[in-house]
Amino acid sequence: MRGLPGWRDVPAVANGRVYVPPDVPFGWFDAPPSLNRLLGVQWLARILHPDLFPEPLAPRVKAFHALYYHREATDPQVRALLEAAGPLK
Repeated sequence: MRGLPGWRDVPAVANGRVYVPPDVPFGWFDAPPSLNRLLGVQWLARILHPDLFPEPLAPRVKAFHALYYHREATDPQVRALLEAAGPLK
C-alpha cells in the first residue's frame, strides 16, 4: 500500500505512519493463528505507546525465535523483518 500512487495523498502514508505487521515465519496478527501474536502485541505496544515501551524490540524477537523456533535469527534478518513492518520510533 505504501508504494501505490492512489494512496500517496493519504496523510498517514505521506507522513510514513503506515505499519504492516511482520509475517515471518507466520503472521504476527492474522493467519494462521499462532504464538507469533505474542510478538505482535509487543510490536503494536511500541507503536501505540513508545514512551511506555522504549526498549528495542529486536532483542526480544531474537530471544523469541531462539525459545520457540529453536533457531538463532541474525541481526540482519531481524532488522529486515522490523524495517518492512514500518518505522518504530
